[in-house]
Amino acid sequence: MWKYMVLVAVFCAVYQIWRNANIEDIVAVDRCPFCYGNTLCSSVYKGRLSIGKSKSLTLWEHYNKFFSGAKNVFYGMLDKSQEIMLKNLGHDWELREFDSEADKLLVMFGVRDWNELSPDSLLLLIAEKLSGNFSAPMMKLLLCSPDSEIDEENGSHILDEFLNRLSIDSDFDVRSGGLAALLHIWSLLHINPEPIILQLFPSQGGWPFPEYLGACGRLVAEEYCGEPLSAVAYNLSWEKRALLASQALTAAHRFTHGDSVFRLYLVDISPDNVVVMEDIKGIHLKFVDLEDTILVDKRISQTDESTQWHETHLSRLQDDCPDGSCFVFSAYDICSHHLSDHNYFAVCNQLFGPSPYLQEGLLRPFPEKVRQNEYHSQLDFLLKECMQPTDANQSRESIALELQQLLEHLAYYL
Repeated sequence: MWKYMVLVAVFCAVYQIWRNANIEDIVAVDRCPFCYGNTLCSSVYKGRLSIGKSKSLTLWEHYNKFFSGAKNVFYGMLDKSQEIMLKNLGHDWELREFDSEADKLLVMFGVRDWNELSPDSLLLLIAEKLSGNFSAPMMKLLLCSPDSEIDEENGSHILDEFLNRLSIDSDFDVRSGGLAALLHIWSLLHINPEPIILQLFPSQGGWPFPEYLGACGRLVAEEYCGEPLSAVAYNLSWEKRALLASQALTAAHRFTHGDSVFRLYLVDISPDNVVVMEDIKGIHLKFVDLEDTILVDKRISQTDESTQWHETHLSRLQDDCPDGSCFVFSAYDICSHHLSDHNYFAVCNQLFGPSPYLQEGLLRPFPEKVRQNEYHSQLDFLLKECMQPTDANQSRESIALELQQLLEHLAYYL
């Protein structure tokens, strides 16, 4: 078995050297403006970005990277000193499929070149893509609001808010970038909207995401924030894992309540999509792989009479799940309510519950000193209740907040 893994790892290393010898080979600027932008291109052509890591990958990292199905994600360096992540945001076949979509767009409007497209028509297509298809296997980014009806005469206040927030980046600034900026947004909505989320909720504002560094063609650069939780969790002390769990619940609360306009719901909070970094400031986690997300307008409509919209959406585990896939959610239900407990539901079940990545979850099995602690019973109870509440009079959110405080206490004072 190990001989086989060594051969595969050597092949992967040689393949990566051949495939990524030059960063200019993977930017695909010839595809623009059906790309992600150009703010980073000057840095690329000046040689400030390179593919590779300051330390060599281990045998297991080569093996795992090859079989993980990573969507053209590479370790990189900025100015030979800062570790970064470089992403094409999709598999090669996904990018080829998108090229076909771009060709269809030109045919649909009866034009030969992108600069003949109508900005108003493209804006409507963006709005249509954001409104989503709830039955689609891959929904990407959904933007939900009771007042999100969009037409050529009235537009949409929530879409205006969305575009205004994105204008902080010149690649997405419709006012200065015009049609090219719209095509960047349209392209990302089809391929992978992660850069859009990173711009709407920037790390500089305290959001637990990587810093977005920019794009060149079909390559984006992001801050390197550590290794996946699934890879490092069991090398950490229980106290550090408790602190990370506390941070995850704090993040769930911020996603739900921390923005003045949007509630952000992350669809896939698996241990593989959470990364961990430990430095002189301590240990902390960030969320990565933001391809599938839901944005809900948190402002309660004054005109919408739907009782459902005014109620809080309650997530529940699937009752009959012989394959163990009890974690399910409905994008339609989340979008149909001004508030959902989905983020707490996702953290408690995908990070704290059993999974292929973390066996019994991030916090289990409890070590002896936890089992002997006076708070053991309360901790066990809160974890179970956060996964699936049994008391109709206590919300999952209140349980999660109590659990967060207890975990933080145990992390520091156990």
